[in-house]
Amino acid sequence: MEKNIKVEFLATEEAIVYKKAHRLFKFSVFGVAFALVVTIFDVYYQTGLWNYLLNGLLFVFCAFFIWRTTIMKKAELNKYLSKPKPKSSVKKKSSKK
Repeated sequence: MEKNIKVEFLATEEAIVYKKAHRLFKFSVFGVAFALVVTIFDVYYQTGLWNYLLNGLLFVFCAFFIWRTTIMKKAELNKYLSKPKPKSSVKKKSSKK
């Protein structure tokens, strides 16, 4: 059921912020993985201190963006779920007494 709600939400025009946050989330996950791989490379080849600092900054900022975009995506989905749904066009039969 949760997947259906998410698919329904992504089909609306209100999902623009969610989609952009998800794109930034994927980019940040790549940044974290890249920072870890490059740090291992730097340790193996014993590069300078500046390389360690730059890798650490990349890791920290990407981790921060992962955290923030996750919060942002949840907030956008909750905002969509809290809006009242339009009632269906099916007419209910009124009971006459």
